[in-house]
Amino acid sequence: MKSTKEIFDSWVGEWKISRRLGEYGTIEGVAKFSHDVGEQVLYREDLLLTYFSIISKPVYREYTYFYNNGEIEKKFHDQTNLNQKFYTLIFDDLHLTATGKYICNQDAYLAYYNFFSKNQFSLSYKVEGPNKQYIITSNYIRVDQEEYANGLVKILGVVDLD
Repeated sequence: MKSTKEIFDSWVGEWKISRRLGEYGTIEGVAKFSHDVGEQVLYREDLLLTYFSIISKPVYREYTYFYNNGEIEKKFHDQTNLNQKFYTLIFDDLHLTATGKYICNQDAYLAYYNFFSKNQFSLSYKVEGPNKQYIITSNYIRVDQEEYANGLVKILGVVDLD
């Protein structure tokens, strides 16, 4: 069983992202977790958004993860919401999954993390609101492990994490 701190430290590095935006589109790209000062990690993703299979454009997003007293907190890292809390991760007893929740006006963003190994995890958001109802699913594979993971997919078959 890994500790919250071990999970936090294991994120540092470069990750390939494959993301599905409900029925609206897909995103592919790279995310980088890098140490900042103290017990915080900066996160930046640089991606190519394909919307309705028609429009493609580069996009990015940044967050800061903080580790403090056995907890991991995720905050926005942009000029509009700098250091605004997104959510605190709540881990299961075995540290195999974690959840978080963010409320934005009338919309709820429910985060679900699944930790498969130090080289692979997924993050899904169930988005619910008066005019929103969809799931965003992101799969992360450590860049230096991508070749290994591709070999496993060929051996085991395609695994759908939804």
